[in-house]
Amino acid sequence: MPWLQKSAALTLALAVCCAFLPFDLNAYELGPVTGVRDTGVGMEVALSNATVWVEAIEPGILRVRLGVGGNFLKNTSYSLKEGFKPKGAPYRIEQNASEVRLAVESLAVVFTRHKPGLRVEDQKGNVLIEEFAPLSWEDAVLKPIGSVVQKQASLPNAPSTEALPPLEPEEGHSVLLTLKLGYDEHFYGLGEKALGLDLRHTYTQMWNTDAFGYGPGDDPLYQSHPFLIGLKKGVAFGMFLDNSYRTHFDLGKEFEDRYRVQTEGGELDLYLLAGPKVPDVARRYATLTGTMPMPPSWALGHMLCRYSYYPDNEVLDIAKRARQERIPTDVVWLDIHYMDGYRVFTWDKSRFSDLPGLTQSLHAMDMKAVSMIDPGVKVDPGYSVFKEGIERDAFLKYPDGGLYIGKVWPGNCVFPDFSRKDVREWWGGLYRGLVDAGIDGFWNDMNEPAVFDVPGKTMDDGVMFDDSGLISSHKKMHNVFGLLMVKASYEGVQALQSPKRPFLLSRAGFSGVQRYAAVWTGDNTSSFPHLRLQNPMFLNMGLSGVPFVGSDIGGFEGSPTPELLVRWYEASALIPLMRNHTNRGSYDQEPWVFGEPYTELIRKAIGLRYRLLPYLYSAFFKASTTGEPILRPLVYAYQDDPATYSMDDAFLVGDSLLVAPVLEPGAQGRYVYLPKGVWYDHATKGTFSGQALHYVSAPLGTLPLFIKEGSVIPTMQEGQHVSVIAGETATLEVYPPVEASDGHSFFYIDDGQTTKSPYNAFDFQLARTPGGLSVAITQSGSYALPKRFHLKVYGKALSSAHFQGRPVPVSRSEGSSDLEIPAQAGTLELFL
Repeated sequence: MPWLQKSAALTLALAVCCAFLPFDLNAYELGPVTGVRDTGVGMEVALSNATVWVEAIEPGILRVRLGVGGNFLKNTSYSLKEGFKPKGAPYRIEQNASEVRLAVESLAVVFTRHKPGLRVEDQKGNVLIEEFAPLSWEDAVLKPIGSVVQKQASLPNAPSTEALPPLEPEEGHSVLLTLKLGYDEHFYGLGEKALGLDLRHTYTQMWNTDAFGYGPGDDPLYQSHPFLIGLKKGVAFGMFLDNSYRTHFDLGKEFEDRYRVQTEGGELDLYLLAGPKVPDVARRYATLTGTMPMPPSWALGHMLCRYSYYPDNEVLDIAKRARQERIPTDVVWLDIHYMDGYRVFTWDKSRFSDLPGLTQSLHAMDMKAVSMIDPGVKVDPGYSVFKEGIERDAFLKYPDGGLYIGKVWPGNCVFPDFSRKDVREWWGGLYRGLVDAGIDGFWNDMNEPAVFDVPGKTMDDGVMFDDSGLISSHKKMHNVFGLLMVKASYEGVQALQSPKRPFLLSRAGFSGVQRYAAVWTGDNTSSFPHLRLQNPMFLNMGLSGVPFVGSDIGGFEGSPTPELLVRWYEASALIPLMRNHTNRGSYDQEPWVFGEPYTELIRKAIGLRYRLLPYLYSAFFKASTTGEPILRPLVYAYQDDPATYSMDDAFLVGDSLLVAPVLEPGAQGRYVYLPKGVWYDHATKGTFSGQALHYVSAPLGTLPLFIKEGSVIPTMQEGQHVSVIAGETATLEVYPPVEASDGHSFFYIDDGQTTKSPYNAFDFQLARTPGGLSVAITQSGSYALPKRFHLKVYGKALSSAHFQGRPVPVSRSEGSSDLEIPAQAGTLELFL
């Protein structure tokens, strides 16, 4: 028992029962400045009660740490990307009689000398953050283990039936940061919240929770992302609190003039990110927590799932029906009923007598299989995973060495300590049997971690984790449990499937989860309010660094009406993850269930997605390299327009598409606000002026979709599955600038399957010319496809075209012109 040996020197103590009251600290404050030291990477500010360390991470990122009594906690960050090392940045320290300042290129942190105070400014002197009240803290305490202990004394290594005094790990401090709130400030981010886009006037918690059937405003949910983007007087900035303890954010809900952040343990470890634009903040956050890997291209396809498809012939029937109904589909999912008594890494031989045969049959139909794996391992001496885990001492324990046992789907279960590298490697290797059976991707569920029949629906606070040798309680490790589980799963599957790209979906997560898994919004409900709620949830997840998101189309709990199912499919046409999923006991909700005309309308929405997959795949590539979200609120690109600050009923997909789904029952149209510029209607190719509100007709079966002027949109022929993103010829839809003078677009393609695939990347720079339009094409990469571009140019008919100075044949039809050129770098001139 390696960590118990390390922890032998720790003191056993009875914990004092402490109920944390958010924002009610009257303990310690910083006190006046007593000294300043240049550390070579920043400055150390000594105050009467604490030390504050300010480090220049990059020209636009500063790190501020609070050391109570001059002592900093030993800590391991699971949020920062693997091997993260600060680049450093030139800085200057300035002092005078009243202030101490450290400044880098874009940010400055300022401490007042005599009266405790902290503020953050940008390079122009704009005050971004300023204390309302002095930073304060009190000791964090581990609550004693009580009635939530599972008392199965007959089980191997079961804990005592008595309440046990826990080890007292270094729990740190409950820290309260109270900041001034201006009338013109707005907030975004904080991950998965059942709220609107603008988080001002909200109170939320970071505490991963199994939130079955949640509704608008319910909190907390399944994921925690303590990253906040602020917008103050039109200037953006970011704050990332690298602290995994339960944390509270009051963004002006209780008081209009202040916002507050309080942790329940750990320390203040705060990264400050400069703007001035929202995309600047998003990219800087990605340098800290990393970006998503490119998924296999099939993971962008339409997926069918329910709790549960079984036995095996039902799975095949679903796949065959999708093909018969000509519903483009790439994946059928297996929920927990495929397992043998819910034992993970097994399958039920009575229900799935030949799992390899099943996956082969799906593959023959060009479909993939994704199966669920939960963290709970059934307590069963005859079960190989349990036996191996016991032999490896892999499961979580109480301080006295007794196993923590909690009840989930298999009954009494133990849980791996994913904070140990050797346990993660063991867990990752357990996927071999399913990978060998042909399962293509995996779904990590119940990893908040969720536990049945106990207060709080999770583990006891006193359960101990190795925490990379630090020895920490569940209080600290709860929020990162899901992150560490998907890290173990991703790395294991990556090794087993190499060179194929892994695909994982996770319900729980913490900052950094995007490096390993896609996520979805959990157990939602079949209702129009929930459909409306998905947009801001997706948008704030994207702003929190997690771009690969989706919801259960049609709703998980309950059953949709035909209208709701169609509208949900329309709204999800360009959402990164497109999965239809519903609960056990609900009515079926596959696309063909309600018959015509609804099946055709759903087929139309899915078909739109498949035609635009090259554009969507290119947006995925940008997200994987820069951290820019795939789905973006309008404020992301139009920060100078206050009308966009709280707008979340429409959103951008990548740089060029604006989606405005119909979100109300019975609606035959809706009002859409279009930002500045000219926008093309995707369906009619007509144009709308920007910075204006327009009513657009949208009867059932119509998705309002608009393209920004100056855009080149790569498309493909609609198919029944994702085979390749583009073949020998790729179709480019060109939407010339009307009022703007230019436009920029991007197209990325690779094999869609392997981790080190060759690629082709094309940039299109459009510019108006006296005679028409110039398209400068640059190209990088060595992938064999595509070989030619078929261009469809909308707007005025072309009189002629030249590529690299040579004439190109043009065919004309009403409202568009067509031509073909080689898929290579060069200049295309289009003449009106």
